[in-house]
Formats: sequence, C-alpha cells, structure tokens
Amino acid sequence: MTLFLTSSPSGCPFEPGPEIPVLDPRNHFVANLRAVWPDHPVLGLAIAADPTAYEQNDEMCRVFLQSFGQAHLPLTDLVPCDARNQDELSTLLPQSGFVMLCGGHVPTQNHFFARIGLAGLFHSYHGIVMGVSAGSMNATSDTASGGLGFDYVWEIGWTQDTLAYFAAPFGGRSALFRQLCGSFGPFGAVQGINALSHDENHPASIFTRLYGNAEEKLAQMRLLLLLQAARPGKSLLFAGVEFGQPDAFTDGREPNWAMLADAGHRALADYSKALNAFCLAHPALYAPQSFAWTAQDTSTGVLGFTLQAGCETLLCALNTGTQAVQGFGLKPGWGSCALPLFAAGWVDNAPRPIANGWLALDLAPLSGGIWQIE
Repeated sequence: MTLFLTSSPSGCPFEPGPEIPVLDPRNHFVANLRAVWPDHPVLGLAIAADPTAYEQNDEMCRVFLQSFGQAHLPLTDLVPCDARNQDELSTLLPQSGFVMLCGGHVPTQNHFFARIGLAGLFHSYHGIVMGVSAGSMNATSDTASGGLGFDYVWEIGWTQDTLAYFAAPFGGRSALFRQLCGSFGPFGAVQGINALSHDENHPASIFTRLYGNAEEKLAQMRLLLLLQAARPGKSLLFAGVEFGQPDAFTDGREPNWAMLADAGHRALADYSKALNAFCLAHPALYAPQSFAWTAQDTSTGVLGFTLQAGCETLLCALNTGTQAVQGFGLKPGWGSCALPLFAAGWVDNAPRPIANGWLALDLAPLSGGIWQIE
C-alpha cells in the first residue's frame, strides 16, 4: 500500500471556510497524492472512528467525496464503513483503490479496527491509505490488538477527554469522571503518545481552557502534567504548555517567554523540569510493565493507580476536587509502606503504612503525588 499520514487533509489549525473543505497543498501533500493516484476514478472507503455515528459518517463521506473531486483525485464513490456494513469490508476492500481512516476517539476506533480485523485485511491491500489525524491511524506494533503495525498512536481520545474534564466547572465534573478514567484504555492495547498540544485545543491555550482563577489553573496544570507523565505512553508538550502560556498558539511568533517573569508561571516551568527529570529516573514511568487501578472515586474526584517495572512499583494518586480528603483508602494490594517521592501541590511527606493491602492518604485540594511501594 501507499500510506499518507495527516493531522487533517484540509489543513490545521481548523479555520472557518467554505462548506466543502479544500485539500491542503502544503508539504506537497496534494501533489504526492496525484503522483500515485490511478489514471481513472476509484472506489473509496472511509473506515469510521465511531462505527455507530451513522449520520456523521455519511456527511463526512459526502463532503470529502467532493473535496477529492475538486482536487482532481476522482472517486466513483466514498463509502462509509461502520457497523452497518462491517461484515462486507472483506469484499469491499479488494474493490477499492483508496481507504481513509477517519479521525475521532482513539479507544473507540481501536476496538472497531480489532473487531473487523483490519490489520489482517490490509496484508494484501495495494491501494492508497490516508490517515486523518494521528488518532485515526490508531497504529500500534501489536496488530493482534487491532493496530496497523506502527510504533505509536497519537492519543487524541485521552487528550480530548482529559481536557474536557479539567475545563468543566468544579461542581459539574462527576459525569465526566468516568470518561476521564476510561480514556486510559486497557493497559498494553496501544503504545500511546500522550500529547498536550494546541492541535486539540485551537484557538485557546490549554492553560486558558482550564476552569478556575489563575491560582486554580496553575494547580490544575500541575495535576494535568503529573497525570500525563504517569499515564503509560510517551509524553509530548508543545509551545509553552510547560509554563502555562495563556496565549493561543500561532506559527507566526515564539512562545510568550515573558510569562516566566510571573512567579506562578516560573514555578510551573520549574515543576515541569523537575517532573521530567523524575520520570527519566524511574522505569515504572517511562517503561511500565504493568498498570492497575487503585481508586476511581467520582464523589471526591480522587483517582489512583500503580505502575510497575522490574523491582519498582509506584503509586500515583490525584485529588482533582476542591475539597481536602483525609485518610482516603487506596489498595495497592501489597507492601508495608508508601514513601512519597514527588508532589504536585501539598502532600504529607511522611511514609504511610500499608495494612492488609490498603493505604490511607491525606490529599489537599487539587493536589497529587507519586509514592514508592515497599
């Protein structure tokens, strides 16, 4: 096959425009497509990110059928492939000359790819494949889990669900808490890039999008960065996220370094640097061999999990709520004590005993940390 990987075939960031998007000619994208396109119209297939979003899938095909036609890349039709016709894909694929892997929620799409056995169907495919957004590539080295054989997937689903949670008012997050935890997905199903990037937040900056006043936003940035670092995968920051840049990203200027004159933003930059050094020193963070939840409490907003690599087991616990919790129970399952190693906000620096597999922690509002289980 000939593979094109895009964030958006019509350009990024997304700008208001005509109803029918124009394919982006930058980076020779359209020219390279034309160079490999057959000299006759071909059947196109659009493999959905959400196999049950029928109306959305139909509209996407209608729009992009015209976009490709206007770019002199003729298609006889662009057929949505979702739950309605998933059993016909083994017949449709050999008849097609072009396949578009649609953008959307990564875990949902990965499960759909696995269900239809897409990796196996692609073994004998010789047409053109185009991924729309890194998430739509949904590509891991573990093809048995539904991946397509690439090393990493851009975890757009985790980014969107996590930012939606931290952008919601403090009193209105309970409905989003399960989504926040669910966006972690099953451990090992994908090798993910956990990105906090302008790509998923245009036109606002991530700092600006977070709910609350300036102090609350800074506290939540610390939690957000800790959650990103502790989630299995590779972390990616972009354009001032590490110091809480309030300006929206633009490729016409550099990050707003002047914000580092502010004590709160300077402290966040130092925190980001310390967190990065801490991660590099702990294999359980950069190469975990196992992951297990220890707490998901909707009423308090507390979540916790353990990560293990070799002889090292770490516990990450975060209080995303605005109320302090005392003696909150988490179950690492083993060990005699938990030693505090890294803090986001205030945490008790004393070792905490583990009894019968249970650990009790005191967590201040909008705080969290990492403990070593011994």
